[in-house]
Amino acid sequence: MKGDFSRYSGLLSDASGLPEPVTVIPGNSPFIFSGPHNGLAVPGAPEKPLGLDRKWFEQAHEASDLNMAALFQRLIPRLPAASFIWSNYSRLVADTNRMPDKAIAETSSEYEDMPIPGNDPGVLTPEERETRMNAVYWPYHNALADLVKETRQKFGMAILIDMHSFSPVWLGRKRESEIGLLSLDEQQPLAQISDEFLKERSGLRYIQRQPYFLPERVSITAAPLVTERTGAPYFGFEIRNDLIADEVGQDRLCDLIANYMKFVGNHPHRDMVFSPAIPYHDHRRPTAQDTLQNAEAGPEDPAPV
Repeated sequence: MKGDFSRYSGLLSDASGLPEPVTVIPGNSPFIFSGPHNGLAVPGAPEKPLGLDRKWFEQAHEASDLNMAALFQRLIPRLPAASFIWSNYSRLVADTNRMPDKAIAETSSEYEDMPIPGNDPGVLTPEERETRMNAVYWPYHNALADLVKETRQKFGMAILIDMHSFSPVWLGRKRESEIGLLSLDEQQPLAQISDEFLKERSGLRYIQRQPYFLPERVSITAAPLVTERTGAPYFGFEIRNDLIADEVGQDRLCDLIANYMKFVGNHPHRDMVFSPAIPYHDHRRPTAQDTLQNAEAGPEDPAPV
């Protein structure tokens, strides 16, 4: 899907070969897999992305969801009927899985007192921040809303599955879970069916509410924004990134996702999932509510999703 990004070319033409902000591969089923953290592209000097060490940047979970882009490339031919959408830019450029006012991180979420030089307010002016958001953040969300709308028009429903990876160790603590679920409402039918699948059919270590419990993160996660703009209940998978670090692991997860889709399609309560979602609302531009910071929000969980 090609969007009208020409008016934002001042950012995206800083270096040759930079990708468009979002890639969309339409499918022929209600299933949509989204990857807000797949990308690693950064405008500007490639040897010092955002003023950071290149080697660190390429290996850091903070810059992208490690190995998720590779998993998508193996999923696409395995699931030819599904739709796929992903951001091509690093989450440190503009995190499409954060609310707009938190999308550009000034400091590391893992390393204490580690700044992100290219995101320093003393370096990044408000005008440059807005340009970056318009070039990377909003094109992704607009394309996602369009894809859900088109899928719903074609099939009468859309099942959006947000895909993420998480690190085996975070803030010095080993994570015991291998796969997790993301949902704002654990009682929604897809969340309940998915919980059943992971417990009984996945063959992976699944611990409820790990590695993240999304309702505790509503002040920062873009999940409410995705629901508002698409009309699709937010739902996602978290996969430990070492499990998809090679082709063997990626193929195993491809099998798991394929079996999961069959499980959902054949489930006794499938009609609760395969039913028209709430009406689509076409929010082409950010509203005041999008950028309103929640003054009553508690401390942020430092671990990214």
